Amino acid sequence: RMSKEMSESLAVVEAVEALVARSTPTAPAAEDAPAEASGFAAWHIVDLCCGKSMTAALLAFRHPEITVTAVDRVPQVDQPHFAEAG
Repeated sequence: RMSKEMSESLAVVEAVEALVARSTPTAPAAEDAPAEASGFAAWHIVDLCCGKSMTAALLAFRHPEITVTAVDRVPQVDQPHFAEAG
């Protein structure tokens, strides 16, 4: 079950990265460029019905400049990976 959730979450992360890249008017920033230059800093991702928040946690780890909000009825105590993402 975990591999299915991870696979689905990684697919969403890739889709978000592609969307941001397409909507950023300038060329992609170099890897060592400031976060603001990447185009991600202006984004706020809301992960509704997030379950264990795997997608939100992956986005927060991979792109700390994005504001990520995870919404679900699952108590946060069941989401140690999300707590680590900040």
